[in-house]
Amino acid sequence: MNQLSLKNLIFLNFIFVFITSSAQQPGSFDNSFQIGTGTNALVTAITIQSDNRILIGGGFNDYKGVSRRKITRILPNGSNDFTFNSGISFDGQDSLVLSIKLQNDSSILVGGSFNSYQGISINNITRLKTNGDLDTSFHSGIGADERVIDIALQSDGKIILGGYFNTYDGVSSNGIIRLNPNGTIDTSFHTGNGTGTGVHTGVHKIRIQDDGKILIVGLFDSYNLNPRNYIARLNADGTIDPSFNPGINIIGGNVNSCAIQSDGKILIGGSFHHYGTSIAAGIMRLNQDGTLDNSFDSNPGVVAGSLPYLNVDEIGLQEDGRIIISGYFMSYNGVLRNNITRINSDGSIDLTFNVGNGLNGYANSLYLQNDGKVLIGGQFQTYNQQNAPHIVRLNGGTDFANISQSDVKNSILIYPNPASSFIQISNIPETAIIQLIDLNGRLIFEVLAGQNPFLDISNLKNGFYSITIQLTDQTKSQHKLLIQH
Repeated sequence: MNQLSLKNLIFLNFIFVFITSSAQQPGSFDNSFQIGTGTNALVTAITIQSDNRILIGGGFNDYKGVSRRKITRILPNGSNDFTFNSGISFDGQDSLVLSIKLQNDSSILVGGSFNSYQGISINNITRLKTNGDLDTSFHSGIGADERVIDIALQSDGKIILGGYFNTYDGVSSNGIIRLNPNGTIDTSFHTGNGTGTGVHTGVHKIRIQDDGKILIVGLFDSYNLNPRNYIARLNADGTIDPSFNPGINIIGGNVNSCAIQSDGKILIGGSFHHYGTSIAAGIMRLNQDGTLDNSFDSNPGVVAGSLPYLNVDEIGLQEDGRIIISGYFMSYNGVLRNNITRINSDGSIDLTFNVGNGLNGYANSLYLQNDGKVLIGGQFQTYNQQNAPHIVRLNGGTDFANISQSDVKNSILIYPNPASSFIQISNIPETAIIQLIDLNGRLIFEVLAGQNPFLDISNLKNGFYSITIQLTDQTKSQHKLLIQH
């Protein structure tokens, strides 16, 4: 290859990378997700199977013009998955799916507000087979007497339900209960009075810590008669954990969402505006004992839109430590952000995540895909003025300064291979060190990756070589290269 053609190739590659990067700017609309007319009503639950097919639930009766009552499964490109039978599933116009979780055998747990499925009486909790049919081996009895809002799965397969119910299969269980994997009540879980018997008391989200303790948030002021405003932590047996005590410091509204960081600190979102005397509108971070983490600066936080309230309904943690929040708000820390934004780990807004005009309605559900893309469901019609009826997927975007090094190693590309004149190495940080070694172990060259890691191999002999890439955490990734002139 002559020098001119190599320069042209490098230039064309730069143009391609620029266009690709622009098209996948963090926060941009993912055009590969073709939802067409989407759903005819809100989407309140999203989860993804191991084969990347997407389960969604809500209050809708169709998806892309096909009858799909309250739950359906779609392919990764947004198409209907016609192997999932949900056309005549949840009966009742007012039925609503609020939570979908997958058990280890891929069975589908569904919670919400409903009383029958495919004509069979079930109350607010059920389990489906992978094809969407009712799983009659799940023994929920007469179910929950009121709506189930969240489902959490323990590592031992046991199931924790949270919601506004006061009984499950006729047994008293205020706001929270644990089930065995087959749906029967786990009698070793002792909640006592739970979140109380008031009409407006219930659990909105459940998260399980690595040590087995259970975090619950919602609309309540006590747990088993212990004062707890909107958040409590339970021991693995259901009793209250006294070492976590925010007391009554969360002021102004309930807590609707929570997420546990790898360092054990706890992010919470909701309609509150203070922790004690500290302003923390819609989102705050707590230490492991429940006290406010002052290193997280969310002042003034989210600001409400046209309705007289604000709310952070979902929190998603990216692998690089950044945080995506969604709900109902019009700005975050003074920057216009309609109902979705991304913030840095210190609470500051991440301006690289550009949502434009954002969502034109409430964002009820959020799911982070393994590839970094972001699925959002809710009561909206557009995202950044593009058609998005109740569901949308955004490009997530990460950077090599924060992404885990194992993910970097898995994404490294060397092209072409076999090669004759040059090679390009993609998806590595600029600080990576590249070594080329022959079969005798002799170092041919060592270079810093820099911004454009094209390597000239035109003067090297035919044969196999080893490429070693040393990443920023000093770990190494090795690859074979065949040179053929």
